[in-house]
Amino acid sequence: MDGVGDCTSLGPTYVYHNSCYGTGQAIGFPLDIPFGGKVFKNNALCVTGWGLRHGRPGNTLDYNCYWVLERGGPVRMIWLGKEYPDLLSFAKATGQELHGLTADPLFVDGAKGDFRLQPNSPCIDKAVPLRGINDAFAGQVPDVGAFEFECA
Repeated sequence: MDGVGDCTSLGPTYVYHNSCYGTGQAIGFPLDIPFGGKVFKNNALCVTGWGLRHGRPGNTLDYNCYWVLERGGPVRMIWLGKEYPDLLSFAKATGQELHGLTADPLFVDGAKGDFRLQPNSPCIDKAVPLRGINDAFAGQVPDVGAFEFECA
């Protein structure tokens, strides 16, 4: 399973507040078709492969959380054919993911599809507010991922 990318839509696409957990890459753009106008924000992405493959101008990524399953640690990115070993070097070189995170989002049980956040998740209060999308949030700002954390 690849994450929230790998679609073939040619028009603008807004990918907000998704959570994924599985094998493959988090976000991938096909090399064989023109691909622009994609906006990825506030997604929590746990995968075994790349954080981003084949990124290029015309697409926007920010406020996403990336985690590499099994080994943890830095997430690798490819932008315009250049490989970046971690999110920080990618952000500095491209201006993308300036507010991105490399952290385990601490899903309740991602392997079983329970993408609710645990109380100590680094994704709590880390998303950007998107008018009409995440207006009803519980904390200071929305949470990254598919579910808003709410204290019991």
